[in-house]
Amino acid sequence: MTESAERIEDRLSDFTRDKRILLLSLMAVVIGILSTVVAKLLVWLIAIFMNLTFFGRISAEFISRTNARAGWLHGLATSGGSGG
Repeated sequence: MTESAERIEDRLSDFTRDKRILLLSLMAVVIGILSTVVAKLLVWLIAIFMNLTFFGRISAEFISRTNARAGWLHGLATSGGSGG
């Protein structure tokens, strides 16, 4: 092997870590926390719109839809998933 090829090979096989790995780890933690907050917000919005649609009230608690006024929506939602 030539000397330049050996230097390139040595440089490519260097697995040392520096301060950038800490920055990347911190970024991953921040993204994970933000994703958790967004997921909680979306679940809350789903509960709000479900209660508005099925029960006609604004509430974020999950309730069984067995006593819902809009029972026809169950059939509409399932028929959309079956392609017909």
